[in-house]
Amino acid sequence: MSFRPRVIPVLQLSGKGLVKTLRFSDPVYVGDPINAVKIFNDFMADELVLMDIEASSKNQPIQFELIKRIAEEAFMPLSYGGGVTCIEDAAKLIHAGVEKIILGSALHTHPKLVSEIAARFGSQAVLACIDLRKNGTGYHVIYKSGTAQSAIPVFEFIDQVIQLGAGEILLQFADTDGTGKGVDQTMVKAVSERIPVPLIVAGGVSSLEEMKELITGGGASAAAAGSLFCFLGSRNSVMINYPDADELNEVFE
Repeated sequence: MSFRPRVIPVLQLSGKGLVKTLRFSDPVYVGDPINAVKIFNDFMADELVLMDIEASSKNQPIQFELIKRIAEEAFMPLSYGGGVTCIEDAAKLIHAGVEKIILGSALHTHPKLVSEIAARFGSQAVLACIDLRKNGTGYHVIYKSGTAQSAIPVFEFIDQVIQLGAGEILLQFADTDGTGKGVDQTMVKAVSERIPVPLIVAGGVSSLEEMKELITGGGASAAAAGSLFCFLGSRNSVMINYPDADELNEVFE
């Protein structure tokens, strides 16, 4: 195939290890980040998303040395998020080998940082992570690992982030995170039809077939998953996995 949409593993960093959350809580240890990256190298994964889930919610410092080691090991583009609050943080990560800076909580606490990173490194270096949680009146934007909620309506918030200079949106569904039950494709389509930048979808993606539907029917540019690539089998045994090129090509043809 001359073109195939990106299929992206999402890795969650907690301390020095990798975990997988369920609905943004109850983290389960799934392994060492360096070993996981080596496995994804062997599988020739398209791209990696790495998020430190404690850096923002618990005000932990960015683990620059560990991130540098991971970036040096990764053969594929690496995006990192967690605890980035200033342009110096972003510059240090870019120089360490990170290709895209993921801004989540900073979209709410340091919104001008989007424009600052875009001005220095280009809008393609800013991946805005927008976490959604549903209640009786629809979706709300949450941050700080789901411990805080924005008062700004979802679509208005997305518009603001793009106007600030974000070059890509990562839309995460907190209610289905880690469940493998699938995401809200209606919401995905509504967002994709509204925005002029690429959209990555994550948070409960169930299968490669659903990824295909999110992209072909929902308008997403790429699909990402954590549990799908960290667990295997009906008992959810911890095993880093990723489809081979033939399987991906067959799904997306």
